[in-house]
Amino acid sequence: MMKQKISHNIFFHTKAVQMTAAGLLLLHLFLFPFMLLGQNIPADENAAGIPVFQSNKEMQVIAAIVSTVVSKQHYQQKPMNKETSRNFFDLYIKQLDPQRMFFMQSDIDAFSKHRDDLCNELQKGNVDFAFQVFNCMTERWQEYENFVKEYLEGNIDLLSDDILEFDHSKANWAKNRDELKSLWKKRIKNDLIVATLMDRASEQEAAKEKKEKPAGDDDDKEINNPDPKIRKTPKERILYRVNQISGYYKSLSASDVLEGYLSRFAGVFDPHSTYMSPQTDEDFNIAISLSLVGIGAVLTIEDGYTKINEIVPGGPADLDGRLKAGDRIIAVQQKGAEAVDVINMPLNKVVEMIRGELGTEVTLTILEGSKGLQANPKKITIVRDKVQLKESEAKGQI
Repeated sequence: MMKQKISHNIFFHTKAVQMTAAGLLLLHLFLFPFMLLGQNIPADENAAGIPVFQSNKEMQVIAAIVSTVVSKQHYQQKPMNKETSRNFFDLYIKQLDPQRMFFMQSDIDAFSKHRDDLCNELQKGNVDFAFQVFNCMTERWQEYENFVKEYLEGNIDLLSDDILEFDHSKANWAKNRDELKSLWKKRIKNDLIVATLMDRASEQEAAKEKKEKPAGDDDDKEINNPDPKIRKTPKERILYRVNQISGYYKSLSASDVLEGYLSRFAGVFDPHSTYMSPQTDEDFNIAISLSLVGIGAVLTIEDGYTKINEIVPGGPADLDGRLKAGDRIIAVQQKGAEAVDVINMPLNKVVEMIRGELGTEVTLTILEGSKGLQANPKKITIVRDKVQLKESEAKGQI
């Protein structure tokens, strides 16, 4: 059966969609009138100012329609049974907490009461589980933000012999808050060490470049290094990143939560299938023009890291040659501005930071995929240019 590959976003394919042309367009066109009903519904807030999301009747209608259309029209005819529900459950939990840093075993035990019945609940339009889990996540993230602020105010011993498991995605869930906070301490300490080493490497590189400059060259400006007087310290950068992600959660609407939930449902049938919210629909319409300004890389999220999935042939990154599939982006920097850490940052926010105007520069700090997560950070500056997304066209070849 012929398939059509279509990018979700303007440039980075934040959700590569791969379904039969008929199946995708049917889902897209059939749902569009209903999608508009649920958009931009603000969340309520609790006493601490944390968003509390909940569904409404329109969303219940959308959920019921999506479950019907996907289960009956998708080219992979999977039954809406316990196995499908369990896969759905696992994908949704992994989307929200890929490194198992926020949910505890007690949370998972409480969520698991719905594990076998998610498909049945979705067919009835019941999406309460989606909001129950997401609200728990936002509450736990606020707790993490407060913990980071308090922890960074103290004296942190960077010479202690702590052991951090870089890939925590398959580890056991924390048994209690003490165990969870112990994990948080190790993660923050590691981020602090990495940020400190990045500063040291940047200073050494700048000193080397200055030393190698030809005599009489008075241009001492560092293109990608801001004024040291305004440069944030490693602690400030970590706190800034955490505040950014907190701001992201607070800026979401209930329809954003629903999109993530229904996308994970579609992902059970095929890892490249997705549900599009109104904003995503707008990006989709722009994307099918197959022409945009960027660096030419297809991004994905893997265990909290922004990963290069593939390089677009003929794009700036391809012509530059240094950025490779499998590399992980850990920071993004605009010319003359400060680098922003993007670990655990939502993919669409990373995409916004990497996009820009034609001819402008963006500097990516990466961990080379060939060297794993313990690789030394490396900076790559690329000039944004127009990219023709020929690889996204539907085509056949013999």
